Amino acid sequence: MGELIVTKEMMGYCVRIKIMKMKKATVLLLFLLLSYTQYGQKAKYITDNSDPDNPLLVFVENGKKTVVKNAIPINDILYSPMIEHQGDYNFDGYLDVLVAWTAGGGTCCESRNQLFFFDGKKFYKSEVLGYALTDKTVTRNAEGKYRFMMREDDNEGEDEVCSMKTIVWGVKGFRAVKLLEIHDKFIQAPIEIRSSIFHKKGVNKEKEQILYYDLDNDGKKDKIICKYWDRWDSMFWHIAFANGKEFDAKSDARRIGVLSTKTNGVYDLVHDCGNIFKWNGKEYKEVKK
Repeated sequence: MGELIVTKEMMGYCVRIKIMKMKKATVLLLFLLLSYTQYGQKAKYITDNSDPDNPLLVFVENGKKTVVKNAIPINDILYSPMIEHQGDYNFDGYLDVLVAWTAGGGTCCESRNQLFFFDGKKFYKSEVLGYALTDKTVTRNAEGKYRFMMREDDNEGEDEVCSMKTIVWGVKGFRAVKLLEIHDKFIQAPIEIRSSIFHKKGVNKEKEQILYYDLDNDGKKDKIICKYWDRWDSMFWHIAFANGKEFDAKSDARRIGVLSTKTNGVYDLVHDCGNIFKWNGKEYKEVKK
């Protein structure tokens, strides 16, 4: 008869469970919330912001708190922990955590995402995985293994606007291992406007720049209006259609291009390196990859 230790999420805690393997049956022994033995532990990670000058990442196990990591000062800026996900990433029966180190939630500084592992006695930290999360940051593959998808700066992009890449991480023991690196694909556009236009000699950065194009095929020129954002060398943009309709992108871009393809009779747009916006009949919506 053997045994297997697994971790399950219950009532906001991660509970370690011992499964006893017998000849033809598996008996599940739950020592949940009732025992302080190693198999009945309930645990979770929390952040402690009681001292604003020293926010903490804390591990709580059966009511006992252990400080895992203090806030990180980088270039005189204090990075605080924010918990993104918790789980037993290496399947050793102990709870691990994905943490985003943030500088107050503003736009001044990039977050730094990092894994912390626990082996029952001590904690291990991974290297920084990336600074931007995705809509599929934490997934499981067909074998149930954890995968972490991050975004990071790309110094080898096809074009200057291809400034990001996707990195997929896995776990081996108590460390993160890089499995895949995907560079953003640059999509050509017959006509476009870039933030670099604001750097041209004689251009007033305070004045809007406009790309004229008949987007909806009504025979009249529509306007893609761009305003420079000096902080990030980018542009805020919106569209003024000739028929009076308006579309506010509510996002910035270093490049907006008009593609030769159409959706619902309106030309598709490309944003930055290769993000596609299509007209849904009422407004432009980004197509999720």
